Amino acid sequence: MISQSEWRWFGNAGHFICSRNCQFHLCTVVGDFMVSTVGEYVPDEGVREIIANSRGIRLQGKGDERLADYMEKIGYESIGFRRTYETMVFKVEGVCDAPECDCGQPMPKNWQEVDSDGYNSKFAANDGHYRMCLKFASMAVPTT
Repeated sequence: MISQSEWRWFGNAGHFICSRNCQFHLCTVVGDFMVSTVGEYVPDEGVREIIANSRGIRLQGKGDERLADYMEKIGYESIGFRRTYETMVFKVEGVCDAPECDCGQPMPKNWQEVDSDGYNSKFAANDGHYRMCLKFASMAVPTT
């Protein structure tokens, strides 16, 4: 069992190609596994316009006012089938070594998920992330 004091937490999302547009993200390394949770996806402006138009929704205002109108009328987009949050687990192999990044965040071995779960509330996403960390803490091999 990997103790919680040995878990490593990162402030960046660990997966999802649009994660830079997610308002919610947790990333924890537990032994040789990375547990990543993302959610509250707000697409960039151009995509928001396409989504609103495709749904027959007329957005009002400019800038932040238009974003607020989008959030009121549409809200967060799903990031998978019937979910606004998801957790995925990957086997870790090395760390990011991009000089321009300098984050030291773990890199998945092959981006093949080992486990996953989806949620529709922030509470469930937090709880699900923690439970997934506990699950893999009991299976993980310490990295040190």
